[in-house]
Amino acid sequence: MNKQFTEKETMDAAFIVGMTEGDAEEFFNHYNAQGWVRGNGLPITNLVSAIKIWRNNMHKHPKPETSQDKWARIDRKKAEGLLP
Repeated sequence: MNKQFTEKETMDAAFIVGMTEGDAEEFFNHYNAQGWVRGNGLPITNLVSAIKIWRNNMHKHPKPETSQDKWARIDRKKAEGLLP
């Protein structure tokens, strides 16, 4: 049986590598739902290493901008006088 990491263990490991709380929660929810198995079918045995890989892949594949993000960006530009 694969090691089941707790949310606290995940948050602590994420803090060590400098991941945000929101990204750590996303990591935890994803792998907790997957039974702590990576896409290649191998179990996660080193939590810190798995989080580092997740964090590095986030930079390679950024999340698409949500409509909420878009409106916040527009509001910032308006506040800076860059948009009417």
